[in-house]
Amino acid sequence: MLGAILVLVSCQEKVSTDVVETMQAKDSVIVYEEYMGEEPTKPEETEFYEPKVPVVKPGGVGSAPSDAIVLFNGTDLNNWISTNDSTAAKWHLNKDGSMTVNDKTGNIQTKQNFGDVQLHIEWKSPLPVQREGQ
Repeated sequence: MLGAILVLVSCQEKVSTDVVETMQAKDSVIVYEEYMGEEPTKPEETEFYEPKVPVVKPGGVGSAPSDAIVLFNGTDLNNWISTNDSTAAKWHLNKDGSMTVNDKTGNIQTKQNFGDVQLHIEWKSPLPVQREGQ
């Protein structure tokens, strides 16, 4: 019978006491009294719900929501003015209910001023694109 001899050798590096103390200090956790206790678990405890946002009835197919201010209805530019001189908007109304900027007429803006808004915008781009630099 052949016998086997198992030899275990340890090659651990001796770590100085100073290094061990430094490592322990890095791993320590600082606990502040104001952060102790039970964590809030309900949204009402951590989130602010004021001012309360009104409930809005969504519009049906092809119509706007109940609180919407329709700025363009596809038939006129009554809610728009020229940014240059505040005169009536001079953009072109297309047969398909869209509007297109006329050359050299400049930008347009709404007659009404708005603060924070939620926008719903629809647009269409020609395919293939016929011009460059716009």
